[in-house]
Amino acid sequence: RNLTAEDKKHLTSLGYISSFSEKSTVNKDPKDGIILDNKIKRIFRIIGKGHFDKAELELSNLLQENSEINMPIFYDLQHQLYLKQGKIDTAIQVLGTAMKKFPKIERFYILYAFKIFDRGEIQKTQTVCRNLLKMNPQFTRAYILLGQIEEKLGKIDPAILLYKKALDIE
Repeated sequence: RNLTAEDKKHLTSLGYISSFSEKSTVNKDPKDGIILDNKIKRIFRIIGKGHFDKAELELSNLLQENSEINMPIFYDLQHQLYLKQGKIDTAIQVLGTAMKKFPKIERFYILYAFKIFDRGEIQKTQTVCRNLLKMNPQFTRAYILLGQIEEKLGKIDPAILLYKKALDIE
């Protein structure tokens, strides 16, 4: 089926469609792309098994081998690795860098917002969520997080309105 503009926007916000692919200046041979994809999947599996030192080494090698390209998945890998290692501050820094490098990828913003919310950075979280909603007024997770903030601040009525907004969108 042909996707509508709204379908594309929604799939992009979820990370299924890349909004940055047209900006690539490096063409990879498809065979090399498959090899790269397999290496990425392998590193995710290694992280999942808890072999963090090995994952860190393989990720470092992957980044060196592909220094000419900058892909969001590289930041996803780093973020996951640092989270699993308990290096929350470093994981947050990776998300901040990813937001700057790929300003249209909404998932980096919401992941960042949730992490800084967990650290208690309420005002900063509100700012990130509001900026995200300027980019995409239909991004329900931002409304939900803003609702959680209001609830945490004891502002139940505003929280309910934000949760209702997210529910209406969904």
